[in-house]
Formats: sequence, C-alpha cells, structure tokens
Amino acid sequence: MQLIDFNIQNTAKEIQTKSVILLRAKKHSPLFLHRFVKHLQSSLELEVKKIDLDHDLSDIYPQLQTTFLGQTFLYWFPDLVTISSKKKRADLLAYIATYQGPHQLVGCVTDEQEIKLSNGLTIELQDSYTSDQVVKLTMLYGQQKPEIIAYFIGKLYRYRKQYSVEQLSLLLDYAGVLGKNSEQFFSQWLDLLVVSDVSLYWVSQLFFEKKAAEFFEIWATVRPLYSDQFWTSFFSEQLFKAYWTVCWQARIAPEHKAITFGLPFSFLKHDWKLHQKAALQQAHQKIYEVDLLLKSGGSASRLDLFLAQFFQGF
Repeated sequence: MQLIDFNIQNTAKEIQTKSVILLRAKKHSPLFLHRFVKHLQSSLELEVKKIDLDHDLSDIYPQLQTTFLGQTFLYWFPDLVTISSKKKRADLLAYIATYQGPHQLVGCVTDEQEIKLSNGLTIELQDSYTSDQVVKLTMLYGQQKPEIIAYFIGKLYRYRKQYSVEQLSLLLDYAGVLGKNSEQFFSQWLDLLVVSDVSLYWVSQLFFEKKAAEFFEIWATVRPLYSDQFWTSFFSEQLFKAYWTVCWQARIAPEHKAITFGLPFSFLKHDWKLHQKAALQQAHQKIYEVDLLLKSGGSASRLDLFLAQFFQGF
C-alpha cells in the first residue's frame, strides 16, 4: 500500500487488526518514522514503547510476547535498518514477519530488506512527493494550523518541485515558528537543510544528542560533500546558536528567532537541557582553533579529532 492511500483510507479500527506495520523506503527515514509513530499513537490511543536494539534479542522477545491484564502497547523499532550484525538483523526480521501479537509493532525497512508479513501491513514510501501529493499527507502536519501549513507548503514548493517525506518531516517543523523571518529561512537555510538526501539537520541532531555511532556513520557519507572550511563554519555556527539557546533556556524572544534557524527541532524542544553553557563555549573555542590550524596548512584530521573529543567530553 502506498503512503497516500494509507493516510486517506485507513481507519483506526482497520489498523488495530494488524500486528505489524512497516514502512518501506529506499533509504532509512528516521525523522518520518518518528512522526508516523506519533500519528499511530494518536489514532490507536496506545501507549508507545521504544525498543532498544542494543539489547540482546533474548531480552527483547519476552516484552513482545507477554501482556499484563490484557494491556497492549505500540512497540516501535527506530533502527531496524542500522543493525550492524547481519544474523541479529535476519533473526529479528524473521520474528517480525510471523508476529501475531498481543502488541503492535512498527518500524522501517529499506528495499534491500525483504520481509513478508503474516499479519501486517507494509506501507511504501515514494522517493519524493509533489505539492499536489503532500496536501494529502495530513499525518505530516501534526497539530499545526491548516492555514499555516498551506502557506508554508506553497512557499516550499516554489523552491523545489519535490521533497522526500524525510525532508518534509524536517522542514514542516519550522512552519509554525518562522513568522516574519520566513523569507530569510527559505533564501538562506533551505539549501543547507536539504542536501543530497542527507540532511545537515540530521547531522546536527546526532551531534547534539551525542550519538557517536550513528553520527560517524552519516559523517562518513556527508563529509566529502563539503570542504573542511565549510564544516568548521557549520559546527562553529551550530555551537554558537546552541550556546545562546541554552543561555535563554529555549525561551527565545520573537526578535531573536532567526538565531535558532538550522538547529534541530529536538534541540529547541528538549535536548538543550542536556548541555551546559561552559561545555558549548569550550567546544566553540576548540572548533575555532581547528579552523585556524586548517587555514595555516594543518592536517584535516584535526577536524575528526575535534569531533571525537566532543563526543568524549574533551
């Protein structure tokens, strides 16, 4: 089933009959998966529980096989695509394929991961969506006002004809916070936020969440797209914006909204609480030193060293 058809046709009653709901996409789509889970949570009125795949499968299966007093949950796998162990991935997908309850499972697989569900629904994601199609994907809008979304989408599709749902999941979070600064956002930030299907937003989110393994996996892909000078400027600006966001405790005055452009939405909502002003200031000083070294002929490995030290806490 195509995503648009699912959005239009499926009622909560029909969804409840499925033990497994999987998204299938050409590439991993973690931002959209998170948004999709929130949509299911609202539709099904179930408590959501996240499965940590760092745990052994022998510890995970009992959670999925038992229920207390008939209570059921919506369990979601945020990283089925990124399981490094081939055996663990194959075993888990085989388990999911035959899962019959008592709970409901949701996750995302790529085209390379073949799986046939005995009691489930597979939803196909297109590579990209046009403006005519995205107006039918109301699950993307969350609680935002329809008139704000309509205006934002109209502006968005003047710059590009198509976007993936992963890109839309990122961009639509900004719809309700831009205000008078929308022109600046589209002219200065759109091309930086959406880059060759690898979002700088996602790089930044993993950076501030300090998820080293996931960060460096994406870093290996996205780093060659830009020069070292771009990256020192990028991280310097991110740290500068993050520092002031923490200083203001995320209570940004309307006249200062522009300073938050380019920061991950999760950082603005809650992850800013994970950081200290002094640590961000120190990191900003370090990336400044790296920039000076690179400009004077220093090794590009100093940038990688900076990132490693950031994740270790200097």
